[in-house]
Amino acid sequence: MSGPRLFTSGGNRGGTADLGGPQTLDDPADPDSPVDLVAFGGIVWRTGPGSGQTEIAIVHRPTYGDWSLPKGKPEAGETGVESALREVEEETGLACRAGEELAVTRYMDADGRRKEVHYFVMTAVSAARRDPDNEIDVTRWATINELPGLLSYDVDQQLVAELPALLGTFVTR
Repeated sequence: MSGPRLFTSGGNRGGTADLGGPQTLDDPADPDSPVDLVAFGGIVWRTGPGSGQTEIAIVHRPTYGDWSLPKGKPEAGETGVESALREVEEETGLACRAGEELAVTRYMDADGRRKEVHYFVMTAVSAARRDPDNEIDVTRWATINELPGLLSYDVDQQLVAELPALLGTFVTR
């Protein structure tokens, strides 16, 4: 693979308004455009038991009332992949093995900050019970076909629409 794919949006919920266009004076699609916040996350996939379809782990955040891919901000001294692995495990209970950086999203968050999220492809190696809290109350697996109807943000919907191509031969619908 030649490097991670960039997806941009204004952070809109649902639908496809304002996909990929400039959201401020700085174009979020411009890799030289400054960002205010960098985060790391995982696109955790598995072959669904029984169905044989590729499933992706997503999380529900009760504070925002949204569904998204697991992600978060790095702690001091962490590399991007270390941060992504920690955040995925904290939010889902899944200890994972990380592969290459698969995609980068850029968008304006709810506080008007330019946010950039780097996603690594991951597979779970073990799972622990995670009790619901005010950050994440539900983790679930969803097929690629189900994701557009579940994910709350258009930039996430753009990314999952491209997952079969990004994951290549690993993904089945």
